[in-house]
Amino acid sequence: MRREARFRQRPARQWKPSSGVARKTVLEHNILCRLGITAQDIPQRHRGIQGRPSAPAAPLRPGCYSRSVTQHVWAVPPVALGLPPVSRAAWRRDVLRAIAEVVLCSGFPTQLAIAAVLSAAGLAALAPNGFPSFTYVVILSFVDAAVLVLLIVRLLHLRGETVRGLLLGRLPIRRETTIGLALTPFFLVAATGGILLIGALAPSLRNVPDNPFAGMLTTPAQVAIFALVAVVAGGLREELQRAFILRRFEQHLGGGWVGLVIFSTAFGLGHALQGWDTAIVTGLLGAAWGAIYLRRRSAVASMVSHAGFNLLQIALAMAAA
Repeated sequence: MRREARFRQRPARQWKPSSGVARKTVLEHNILCRLGITAQDIPQRHRGIQGRPSAPAAPLRPGCYSRSVTQHVWAVPPVALGLPPVSRAAWRRDVLRAIAEVVLCSGFPTQLAIAAVLSAAGLAALAPNGFPSFTYVVILSFVDAAVLVLLIVRLLHLRGETVRGLLLGRLPIRRETTIGLALTPFFLVAATGGILLIGALAPSLRNVPDNPFAGMLTTPAQVAIFALVAVVAGGLREELQRAFILRRFEQHLGGGWVGLVIFSTAFGLGHALQGWDTAIVTGLLGAAWGAIYLRRRSAVASMVSHAGFNLLQIALAMAAA
């Protein structure tokens, strides 16, 4: 009797995903809750969730439950859920719209447009000493960050999504911040080791001996302003951009990991001005930050780690100079 009483007092074990199939089941559960569908709305043979779902969130706008959204995360037919079937034309429109959003938010169109405006205003990209112009870089970085953030917010709003849902997920912000701070020195050591390894194995890839951005920082005020640029353009703008693009790939363009490979390659090529070795290491760093986002569904750790990495790089460059 006493043993049975102790057994009754034990709290029920919380079910946790322990495999890829289980994680897929949890994701199906989240999508159904997002659509406002409970387990009772699904026939028994189509149920793919464990237990009774929690209170449903606000339903998506009509038309947001396209086939591409659920192509690799649920096995419940739309007809079984009482949803209209998705036509191939509607699916194709979703894909083309996602491609347009990815290209528009990749950073290249906005930076080219802003650079054209700055050139028309008489600002040169290079200073007389051959290094990048400090004023040009600061204006381009801040304006591009503002334009890209507003653009992403608008595109999210048009699809009924929120910035909070994209960036924060459901994990505690304080814990994600701690994880990001803990990962910062690891990324710095890994990047330094990668540069040294590439220099030893393939010296020809080090085609830029000195970082061109270090030559434009000559005063403490410029260092402080550039540190702010590194936080805003690196920690905030690039991680918001990465999260948005990875979500579009996950929903419509073949999966988040496919988007991670493509965007990390483009991210590395965007730093080719600093040398091919730096471009390779930067692409790998971008892949690591993107993988953290895909695994944790929160960009807080990546933002903190990216911003801290940039600040440590600036501090080390100034100390070496």
